[in-house]
Amino acid sequence: MSFELVRVALVGIGWWSGPVGGAAKDCPKIDLVSCYTRTPEKRAAFAEAHGCAEAESYEAILEADEHAIFGWLTGRVAVPPEHDNKVMAKILRFEFQKTAP
Repeated sequence: MSFELVRVALVGIGWWSGPVGGAAKDCPKIDLVSCYTRTPEKRAAFAEAHGCAEAESYEAILEADEHAIFGWLTGRVAVPPEHDNKVMAKILRFEFQKTAP
């Protein structure tokens, strides 16, 4: 089966970014293309470790012409069959729940 890579950017490089970046590198369907966090040193280290570009701002990521997944998440565009799987179903069902401090 052929498939088109899902190109992603990682925003917010914290304790969880190493495992996420590693998993993205190991997944044949994901192309980690850029990353952004406010701290330039953290951003540069992550980009070097995971082979992606450094975005200069969050807005730069949003301005990139890489919005296929936004259509999937909002329901405006159907998820392509090659990406319509259990993981995508969980992502689409996700609801943010704010917890009290």
